[in-house]
Amino acid sequence: MVNSKFSFSERQVRYSFRSAVSSTKAAAAQGQLFNLANGGHFKPRN
Repeated sequence: MVNSKFSFSERQVRYSFRSAVSSTKAAAAQGQLFNLANGGHFKPRN
């Protein structure tokens, strides 16, 4: 299911996911960002 109000594009999500796999700390940080984005509380810089 796609939410047009989600703060990240599909490409950004894929890239971020691949980067987060490198360590537990990176995965936790990326998870927090995605959680904020899912709630509509995060607006990425352009």
